[in-house]
Amino acid sequence: MRPDLRLDALSARAGGPGGFTLGPFSTHFPAGALTAIVGPNGSGKTTLLRAMMETRPLAITGRVDLGGQDLRQVTLRARARTIAFVPQRLELRFPFSALEVVELGRTPHLGFYGVTSGRDRELARQALEATDALHLAARRYDTLSAGEQQRVAIARGLAQDTPVLLLDEPLANLDLAHQELIVRQLHRVAEPGRVVAMVLHDLALAATVCERTLVLDRGAVVAAGPSSDTLTPELVARVFGVAVERLTLSDGRGTLARRLPVPIRAAE
Repeated sequence: MRPDLRLDALSARAGGPGGFTLGPFSTHFPAGALTAIVGPNGSGKTTLLRAMMETRPLAITGRVDLGGQDLRQVTLRARARTIAFVPQRLELRFPFSALEVVELGRTPHLGFYGVTSGRDRELARQALEATDALHLAARRYDTLSAGEQQRVAIARGLAQDTPVLLLDEPLANLDLAHQELIVRQLHRVAEPGRVVAMVLHDLALAATVCERTLVLDRGAVVAAGPSSDTLTPELVARVFGVAVERLTLSDGRGTLARRLPVPIRAAE
């Protein structure tokens, strides 16, 4: 089992003095588990991911530790070999094909001359296949639908083949079948002992498919631990301001269902 990703007194500020401040707080993301990061809009979910990636122009303090090494102190290349990040939207300046986009994930592993090997191309194709996007390999990325682009971006993160994979709303543009496919694939990535954490807005999905959940509110961690312990109706009411009920699925897993303010009338 690989080591957990640990945050020690991590703090990040965006927008200069008076801007949004995340933390400081300490928490960890366990290896071998799928962790959801949830919270209301503006609570700091994306800022947290970018702070772990040391993304500018954030002002960051604290420690991001993996196996006793502070990732904030290593080179950009070494960090890219350790943490892969899938953003909400992957912006590209050039008309790359889907396969070329995924091959970019292999960049931290290339040799001195930066030449893509046959193995790199094969890993890229395997990642596309894992996200049901191999048939898009020759298509220009900027001509794909939002859901297709998202699957290609996730494939790029998979191809990077790192101990830590962070994803910002990876399921937002996907249909139900592809949401299930990607969740299964993320579990496969985590099982050997990798750290996998993703931002989600769907609390029911987080409660159902993620072993652990970290809840943010106004830049602070208000709960972290097993999803069954953190995503309680009481916490959801306090943090999100909505009423939910806890349900038990036929396979024994727990989930959440929202109490709608008005009943849904059956179609006549």
